[in-house]
Amino acid sequence: MKTIILTAITMLFSLPASAKELYCEILINDTVQLKSQVFTQVNKKVFIGKTETAKAFVTEKADHTFIIESYLPNADIRIYSEGKITPPHNLLILSYWGRDQMLDIKCRL
Repeated sequence: MKTIILTAITMLFSLPASAKELYCEILINDTVQLKSQVFTQVNKKVFIGKTETAKAFVTEKADHTFIIESYLPNADIRIYSEGKITPPHNLLILSYWGRDQMLDIKCRL
């Protein structure tokens, strides 16, 4: 019984250590449309948020690499950005510049 309880406690405390806390923003034409705090898990797509022009997600890979992806329904396109978010550069940005709008999705540790 002690072994089961100790295993459960160990698993419980090890789960948050693998998750990263990210602060993300969706900007349209340099104006913040949405601020979001998300907790990632390795190889799981996490919803950042949705605005009138974008729906955004982030996925953490095992090597501290993150993928930000967004679907832009008005333009009928999907865009991606991939990179490492590690000190001292704790920021990853996905950008789209169109004729009518500029979209940036920024996530930082």
